[in-house]
Amino acid sequence: MFKMGDSTLALKDLCLEAGLLDLDFVGCRFTWSINRAGNKRVSARLDRVYVNGDWISKYSSARVHHLLKLASDHRPIMLDINENCKPFRSKKKLFSSFIG
Repeated sequence: MFKMGDSTLALKDLCLEAGLLDLDFVGCRFTWSINRAGNKRVSARLDRVYVNGDWISKYSSARVHHLLKLASDHRPIMLDINENCKPFRSKKKLFSSFIG
């Protein structure tokens, strides 16, 4: 498992001072892993989403999903704000508002 170094602790302190929160996640605990010599696996949660209090009050049910790792040593992450999104407007309507 990854051990926190000075830079990791400094980032945590900076986020705390700035009022940023590490958003909850769903899925595997770690977002990065690598095999070292002797079958020693090193894993860590490197990829995160930080938000402030205003943002979390607007999107209180938002979650980060740690997705399946495919071709990289990182798992992709997806931010789901759990909102009912309106469908996209057609390109024709979107551009007609700019053309006149």
